[in-house]
Amino acid sequence: PDRIALAIRDHEVWVAAIDGSAVSWVEVDCDRVAALYVSPLSSQKGVGSALLLRAEASIASCGS
Repeated sequence: PDRIALAIRDHEVWVAAIDGSAVSWVEVDCDRVAALYVSPLSSQKGVGSALLLRAEASIASCGS
């Protein structure tokens, strides 16, 4: 929990939810993906890929 609180405080964090439950999250530290998590039950469904695309877009625009 402390790790997650620090990520939310210090970086951009996006969460993917299905039916109101968080199933994946990505943490972006301006120019890098600091962490990516996908729950085992949600793997191979494109959720992590979607969050990674969002993270890449954020990283690309960071220096602009």
